Amino acid sequence: MSDDINIFYTDRILRFSKSTAQNPPLTADEFKSAVATFENGNQPLCILHSQSAETALSQYLENHRLIYAAGGLVRRADKYLLMQRRGYVDLPKGKREAGEDDQQNALREVGEETGLQQVQIVSDLGYTFHTYVLDGAYVLKRTAWFLMQTTADEELRPQTEEDICRLWWASADEVKSLRSQTYLSLQSVLEHC
Repeated sequence: MSDDINIFYTDRILRFSKSTAQNPPLTADEFKSAVATFENGNQPLCILHSQSAETALSQYLENHRLIYAAGGLVRRADKYLLMQRRGYVDLPKGKREAGEDDQQNALREVGEETGLQQVQIVSDLGYTFHTYVLDGAYVLKRTAWFLMQTTADEELRPQTEEDICRLWWASADEVKSLRSQTYLSLQSVLEHC
């Protein structure tokens, strides 16, 4: 993992960072209080220091349920697959089903949400973390991302029951121009276009 872990709350970021002499690690109580203050406020960025970013993530998970998901940035020649979902430009992704690993999860979700079946994983793009409220409490979704490719000219079929209203192939320049219309948590994934 990198030195920092960003957890996205829609357009706000809770960042876990390794402590330094200038920024010593928080105690467990200070950490819990800082997270609660951030979750109940509107601060755009909060940086919490711990012995390591991974240690902070472990502390965070003591009070947040973890959900695993995976998705793909699909490339065909020099174009990338984008979707319109719930007013945002998005990428195919979804929750892991029992018995799946991250790669199986990502391939299934790409197939279900786009209709593409002839897709191969090229490389691992890392993880993103974002939160949402479920049954009155924040949950953390960890999404594993993969660069995928296809050479097939399959028909794109948006999964409308997942609120996907449009799928299209976009050039790297178009992807760059649409980044402001995506979720903040996707920015690091789209940098691979």
